[in-house]
Amino acid sequence: MKNQLSPGPNRDEDQFKMIGTPQIAVLTAGGNDFNFGGVVQKCILGVTGTGSCEKTLKDIEDKLQGTKRDESKAKYRELFSRLIVAGRVTKGANPPESFQVYIGTYIPFFNAKDDVCDDVSWNMWSSAIKLDKTFRKRLNDMVEGVNSIITEAADEMKEWGVYYVNGYQRVFDGHRWCDPVLHTFDKWDENYDKKYHSKDWQDLGSQTCYGGPISDEPATALATNNTQSVLEILIPDADQRAKVEKGEADPGEFSDAFKDNESLKAALNDIQSNNPNVKKIPFLTDDSWFRIWHPKGNALKEMANGFFETIKEQRKWDFRNTQADPNPQKPT
Repeated sequence: MKNQLSPGPNRDEDQFKMIGTPQIAVLTAGGNDFNFGGVVQKCILGVTGTGSCEKTLKDIEDKLQGTKRDESKAKYRELFSRLIVAGRVTKGANPPESFQVYIGTYIPFFNAKDDVCDDVSWNMWSSAIKLDKTFRKRLNDMVEGVNSIITEAADEMKEWGVYYVNGYQRVFDGHRWCDPVLHTFDKWDENYDKKYHSKDWQDLGSQTCYGGPISDEPATALATNNTQSVLEILIPDADQRAKVEKGEADPGEFSDAFKDNESLKAALNDIQSNNPNVKKIPFLTDDSWFRIWHPKGNALKEMANGFFETIKEQRKWDFRNTQADPNPQKPT
């Protein structure tokens, strides 16, 4: 936060750009604080195992209830306050009090009603956690819980120029993980193939806003057939490996390579350097496994449109002349 809100000129060559002279701030915030990344790593993909999945989920749910929920909302209010102060100090907005903050809500990842993923697991080394409707709804409820905190905190500071943005949510309807396979852009194939949603299917997710037809980027498969070969190298004991594959043990119990992300990345790079028969698994040796869950391509355009619509609705367009014209014309 200190680096992001430092006063001074906004220059591309700076590692941490200074704030410049903005008139508004647009952002999303809170996903890392609530540990959404941990859900992807510990539950959905199980990159270093799934043994701590339930604890990860309960920790998030705990932050969405009671006094911890109030604490989470207080952190948002503090964030908004610091943004408003920093923005007004720059005097980019005229008058400075016209500086505004627009915060986006998070997008629930899954269709939680269709049974297409009920028997599917995206865990890397086992099939311990299935993407059944109960699990998908639980994750969606967490996202909605965070969104409710965001909207409440923003509404409580609306008089200071804070607004939440959620108009783009509807664009994702029909384009979430575990939605039926898209036949054309606006028509669903009623006879979709369930294997489309398996972790080895190359077009996984291409109907979603996370990659595919609504995206400018190609879909990224969550796994390759190499995972078995990698597991055999990192855990040579067949009995130990069988426990991992059945979800009875985390791979970290038998190999330090699974201790954390960096250890696994180093081990995979070593394997791929010394074992020419093992194809590269690029999404594990960089951070693309995490970016799979970020909206891409046209989905980002729709999110931008949602922000602009809210800005057009909430922002006055000629603060200096409001006395002469209390209802200045908005841009189209």
